[in-house]
Amino acid sequence: MKRIYIILLLVIAFVSGSWAQKFTILQTEGQKLEFKVVSKEKKKVVLTSADNKGAATLHIPSTVENKGVTFEVVLVADKALTNCDENLRELSFPNTVQEIGSNLFGNFMTVGSLIGGGLVAAKHPLAKVTLTSLSIPGSVKSIGNSAFSVGRESMSAMRTSMMAGGSGLKPLKAHIVELPAYVKDAQAESFGLSRSSVATYWGEHETPADASGTMLAAEQTVKATVAPARPKMESDVDVNIPETSERNDKTFAVIIANENYQEEVNVDYALNDGEMFKVYCQKVLGLPEENIHIRQDATLNNIHAEMDWLTTLAQAYNGEATVIFYYAGHGIPDEATGTSYLLPVDGMGKNIKTGYSLADFYKRLGDMPLKHAFVFMDACFSGAQRGNGMLASARSVAIKAKAQAPQGNMMVLSAAQGDETAYPFKEKGHGLFTYYLLKKLQETKGNCPMSELGAYIIQEVSRRSIVANQKSQTPVVSYSTRIADSWQNLKLK
Repeated sequence: MKRIYIILLLVIAFVSGSWAQKFTILQTEGQKLEFKVVSKEKKKVVLTSADNKGAATLHIPSTVENKGVTFEVVLVADKALTNCDENLRELSFPNTVQEIGSNLFGNFMTVGSLIGGGLVAAKHPLAKVTLTSLSIPGSVKSIGNSAFSVGRESMSAMRTSMMAGGSGLKPLKAHIVELPAYVKDAQAESFGLSRSSVATYWGEHETPADASGTMLAAEQTVKATVAPARPKMESDVDVNIPETSERNDKTFAVIIANENYQEEVNVDYALNDGEMFKVYCQKVLGLPEENIHIRQDATLNNIHAEMDWLTTLAQAYNGEATVIFYYAGHGIPDEATGTSYLLPVDGMGKNIKTGYSLADFYKRLGDMPLKHAFVFMDACFSGAQRGNGMLASARSVAIKAKAQAPQGNMMVLSAAQGDETAYPFKEKGHGLFTYYLLKKLQETKGNCPMSELGAYIIQEVSRRSIVANQKSQTPVVSYSTRIADSWQNLKLK
């Protein structure tokens, strides 16, 4: 999985401006830190290398100064801690850091030369590191694979691990001081953290559920969001949003934005997707704020409650209301039948009973007396994550989900075909599908027929995914038989 800082650095290398400089600073205890500027205008830097110089502590600063300019440290590169030694005991990241790269300590069990007919492994001192304190603040929205893994202590141990399908690296054990809310026991080892250490941390810091049914860390105040707020990426679709003077008071929207899953990996940028889609509903499409319900990190009960609300509205307006339903989050397939389910944040990828059946959703929405229903699904139903990898289940390959048929006066735009993955657009801070959905609404001020909107999204998402991900993502337009002859000319406003 490519990290966002790599994208930023590539952009910088392309621009090749004089400001794309590197510089080094020394900490008070002699630690040597190297940085590279990723934005001179916004004063952002990435930590590319750190050397503790034998010190027991390494506290990465939130800001650094170079040539009279103060820069904010927002990223930590892959293998940035390779030069640290076995004396390191305390490691902390500042709350300005948004992404931590993979293999921070590097791949230390590199094979040396052939001596006496046998392979000799070069041992790095960090193979024996034991951190007593590790702090990863809630600002961190992404941690790379095996970020905190360290090398094994012997070649025989490495061989044993590799034969068993392991990586030759072992998770780092540490007393954890702080963690982002999305780092749970089930995911710890993918980040190179000891599962027992993470379980101990959450056992000490989680408090009873708040009113929305989501766990909050003890350090957070009652006013805190469901999970530590993830820094919002700036995108061209998040600014210069056209505003209409029209009031579209017979159109209602339900927005489900599921990012912070309790049992599964998170869905990058889903909260931002939902928030910006709400803004577009208000500003571009003219929906009054009271006509929009947005559920962030929705549970199964939350989703049922929103469907109940839509049912009541449809009955009250008796055929005059239009509904827009937007979903960003995980989808899962039934391995036996291929049928699809929306996955609430309290759901589990290996248990379809914890999901919301897409067939049931279409039927219920289709049975409502509505003028029209527009459904936008930034999710895939193959069992894949948003990006790379699979959800936590026994399967290791994508499953081709069956296409579900919309009903009533319904049209659906989905992010991907049955066995594909719905990817993020990292440099834009959105799902790939949602970005181009918003882009078209921005360019046309919402006044485009659905045939034009669908064709644009299919073309742009397909092209971008091949270039950026080297894999296909092909959005799909589907509609009910009732509107087969009219859907092309329908508009959202």
